[in-house]
Amino acid sequence: MSAGVSLSKTHKQAIQASDEFRKYIEEMVEEERGTPSTGEEEGSLLQNFVNAAKATDGPSIPPAVVFSNLFIFILAGHETSADTMTFALALLACHQDFQRLLRLILTPPLETVFYRNGSIRKTSPS
Repeated sequence: MSAGVSLSKTHKQAIQASDEFRKYIEEMVEEERGTPSTGEEEGSLLQNFVNAAKATDGPSIPPAVVFSNLFIFILAGHETSADTMTFALALLACHQDFQRLLRLILTPPLETVFYRNGSIRKTSPS
């Protein structure tokens, strides 16, 4: 950065978010490296990237490429999930008969499950 140029608060937050996300990806990769291989042909996407990065019998993938691909897959997965939830909620709002049916299916009529401090207890509704 040249002298006299300061970054805005938004730019600083974006840089911080990028750094934290990179650390998160690196931690996931390191954790996966420590996990013993299942020996199966098909593993998780993360397992496949880690295995390709440490390949000794052919070309390996550089860490920067592993990071950028994982970033894209996580971002795309988030976008897909967010879009799905947006449309599902909009459709439920437009079709209240389905909303009522879903509520009946998901909420047991005589019991409600409460989560407190990681434990589950069932109580009758008041």
